[in-house]
Amino acid sequence: MRHLAAIAVLAAAAATAAVSAPAAAQAPARFSILRDGDSPIGHHSVAFSRDAQGNMVAQVDIDIRVRVAFVTVYRYSHRSREVWRDGRLIALDSTTDDNGTQMAVRARATPAGLEVVGPQGRAVVPADIRPTSWWRADTVRQRQLLDSQDGRILTVAASPAGTVTRSRGGQPTPVTLWRMSASGRFDDVLVGYTPSGEWASMQFRARGTRIDYVEPGSSAAAARVND
Repeated sequence: MRHLAAIAVLAAAAATAAVSAPAAAQAPARFSILRDGDSPIGHHSVAFSRDAQGNMVAQVDIDIRVRVAFVTVYRYSHRSREVWRDGRLIALDSTTDDNGTQMAVRARATPAGLEVVGPQGRAVVPADIRPTSWWRADTVRQRQLLDSQDGRILTVAASPAGTVTRSRGGQPTPVTLWRMSASGRFDDVLVGYTPSGEWASMQFRARGTRIDYVEPGSSAAAARVND
């Protein structure tokens, strides 16, 4: 998943309920991205709506800017629009600016599977594949993910990493953590979901730097009620 790889340049019972929660139940996800616990470097949001055909639409927006001595040394932006029908991805359009490197991905459901066109070329992938947008709790059940930045297919592994309490809307909320990795892209990523299946947290280390996804306006420490 290249979103995490891009961020790396900066220095990327409850468990069952969370994994099985339906996508339609998702609430908007909004995170501040912090470096080393309290230095804000950007934001990541996912908003949901319905299109004219009644399909669920997820709009993903990521913006990152890193400054050193008041000079911007790195920028990253990603926009992705996903269309879902009956729990399957039927369309995806994304654009990415990775510090000046431009990428775009287009995916459409076909009778043969999901046809993906991106920087790596064209491919037809399994119709039930999930993209690397993280908001779906069943992401942790997949063995392959579609990289929504460059269209590659990633082989992933996930394992339970316990349950913690996180601040959600100012209230303590149980969050089930999963440790995820993808060969050559990211490893030791902790992603968390609430019992209702909402994406609640993310944390990983890159080049000695800790990256935290927290509620807007929170520090990493304040976001952790207990670990």
